[in-house]
Amino acid sequence: MRFIRILLTIPTIFATVNATPADDMQSLEASCENAASILNASLNNTMGMNTSSLVQNLTWQVGASKANLPMINSTEASISPDQADDPIRPLDSDYLEYIGSVGTLSEALVRRGRIFHQEMNLPVYDALRGFAMGVQAYGMQLRDAFMISEDAYIRTFTAGSYIVDAQSVWANKANYPGQFRPQQGAYGRPYKVKYRLRAL
Repeated sequence: MRFIRILLTIPTIFATVNATPADDMQSLEASCENAASILNASLNNTMGMNTSSLVQNLTWQVGASKANLPMINSTEASISPDQADDPIRPLDSDYLEYIGSVGTLSEALVRRGRIFHQEMNLPVYDALRGFAMGVQAYGMQLRDAFMISEDAYIRTFTAGSYIVDAQSVWANKANYPGQFRPQQGAYGRPYKVKYRLRAL
């Protein structure tokens, strides 16, 4: 299963290698928005969702975008430290759009985590932890390369708090999968279905 997930992610990674930072951010924004749409659509059908893989794929994409930055800096002139006091950077707008989509994704993850689901919470919780670290590291590298301003970078912390909100929902043991056991009525026929959590 891990091998299959890696194969599905390879096209995204290769597409990122030759992309500009602005292209990467636009691609990340689209991916986060698409993932949020998938999660929202799953609220009425919780049977076949794999939320942890969805988040993991986004983490890989953020990591690929971050890895792409040194290659870009080696061939293209970055903003010099002399311009460090400038209040606005050329990539601020793209970064704010991308980081805003992380908040949209986190809200969808909260909604998904609060309903009954048949997937374990721990893989999603762990995937969100990796995603939060990737988002933070990517924003920091963009700031250190003077590609985004300090004001834009601060929004990274807001997005991080949204991810933490999602993590707190997926840390709730009450949402772990359970099993349906019919209660027996007259003549041994089930008359009611009761949900009971498995022992953890």
